[in-house]
Amino acid sequence: MRSYVHFIARSQGELEALALERMGGDPAHYDGFLSTRVTAGMLAIMLTLLEPGDLVLSLVAADRSHPSVKQAVELAQGRFEEVTEIEDFVAALAQEPKPVMVVLTLISPSKNHLVRAITERAMAEARRAGALVVLDDAHMAARISLFDEPPALAFSAPDVAVWSLDKHVPGPRSGFVAGSRDLIRRIRARALSLGVEAQLGQYIAGTHAVEAFDPGPIRRAARLSESVLKTLQPEMNGKGYLAGAGVAVAGEDFLEIALRRARRNATVLVPIEAVAFASMKSWKATAP
Repeated sequence: MRSYVHFIARSQGELEALALERMGGDPAHYDGFLSTRVTAGMLAIMLTLLEPGDLVLSLVAADRSHPSVKQAVELAQGRFEEVTEIEDFVAALAQEPKPVMVVLTLISPSKNHLVRAITERAMAEARRAGALVVLDDAHMAARISLFDEPPALAFSAPDVAVWSLDKHVPGPRSGFVAGSRDLIRRIRARALSLGVEAQLGQYIAGTHAVEAFDPGPIRRAARLSESVLKTLQPEMNGKGYLAGAGVAVAGEDFLEIALRRARRNATVLVPIEAVAFASMKSWKATAP
């Protein structure tokens, strides 16, 4: 713990071996590293694998991908397109120019699940089109615990996959980036140059988190969520839905529920200019 020098001198790649095993990857073909968060890992991936003007096609279930995907593509000066239906995805792959990369979000930020059959078809179609395949599998712990699906690297050989160690895993906020050894060598080097590799404390805590991963509590939470949703649905007027090991409701639907409980049919919207003006007046009144 004295410094990174001491740590690297004794490190035997404990976290990498544990995480690759949990992700279903053969160490002979795959490697990985820990980044400060999934967003940081996605940034290193895109800045390494994309050239300016490259097209990235995203598939996500009934929602949108995490903002870090699009933002990283744009920072790499690439172009980003997103679809929510597999047929639209296949059609986009056939157009010119063809995407050089596809990103599949297996569980979206709003907890919509891209089912296994669609994931596998999308990967096969992307391979035929000659595109790199990146899996945003931040919620892998919940996905494999609740849907009886394989871990990220056990799918049909993705090029790169990202897993969060703080989503249903008892770890620090961090993202494990795994993929083919040649690609990870390049991506890790870019992450190091950007300073987004995990620091010592994150690495040690992440190792303990992967060791301690247990699907049991996730499955128990999911069962509880089913009964909670059943109880709340009359109040939510059918607007809620199961979100893995939890219950979710869209923002617009939540506003509708709140208005109904308040016996109102509209809410007062305050223009941002008025808020800024009021804040400035308050600051001037209290400034020395």
